[in-house]
Amino acid sequence: MELVLAAISSGGLIGVADQYLCLLIVGGGSRLGWFDLPPAMAFLGSWWFMGIIVVFWILTVAPAYATLLAPGVANSINT
Repeated sequence: MELVLAAISSGGLIGVADQYLCLLIVGGGSRLGWFDLPPAMAFLGSWWFMGIIVVFWILTVAPAYATLLAPGVANSINT
């Protein structure tokens, strides 16, 4: 597990990782009992926080996949 967390943190430091996805991985790992978070960071494993992060993640990832839609649909969404 330490290797996964080290890869996530190093990816975030150099800017190649999606920070929302990293927060979801840490929150999910905490909920599954893979590791314990300090009391000050325990909110990362709560369902309401992970729900908010999922919405933010979808909002940041969705535009990248908008080009896969038909051009008319993408054009109407953009306008």
